[in-house]
Amino acid sequence: MSEQKSARSKPKGNADKPAQAGVTDGEIPRPAVPDSAQVFTTLGAVAWLMGRSPAHRHLFMADLDWLVLPPLQLGQARLYHRDNQPIAYVSWGFLSEEVEARLLAGTPRLKPTDWKSGDRPWVIETVAPFAQASALEEIVADLTKTVFGGVRPNIIVVRSRQKVHGHEPSVW
Repeated sequence: MSEQKSARSKPKGNADKPAQAGVTDGEIPRPAVPDSAQVFTTLGAVAWLMGRSPAHRHLFMADLDWLVLPPLQLGQARLYHRDNQPIAYVSWGFLSEEVEARLLAGTPRLKPTDWKSGDRPWVIETVAPFAQASALEEIVADLTKTVFGGVRPNIIVVRSRQKVHGHEPSVW
């Protein structure tokens, strides 16, 4: 299983210097943001996965605007592949106490500003119609190590989309 890393934006600066993601001429770090082509390519793969997922196939296209685009644009999502085939998409947020409370109360729709509102690590969405439980554990282990600094995140689990709209998520 491999992951697709987001393409990074190139900093402004001298053309003769090699570009280093996240660094400007003054060496002040800035967040690396995926470029639009990568966002759109990943969005297509995520939509394809959602179309094959019983828990996601009945979502509206408009749901991509709040469920998929913000984490893609913030670099808080990964697409995993096996044999050059997308098998899983995962998005995460660092939530404030207030946003976490809303999520636990059954309001799964995050505003764009909610995704980076605090320091509480959460896996917000997982679309994995072809992945076995062991693959999902590998994905969580990868994110725990590479994104969350060794801290296992809370994971929102929704058994079906009806329950999301009926406000019955649980935590794994």
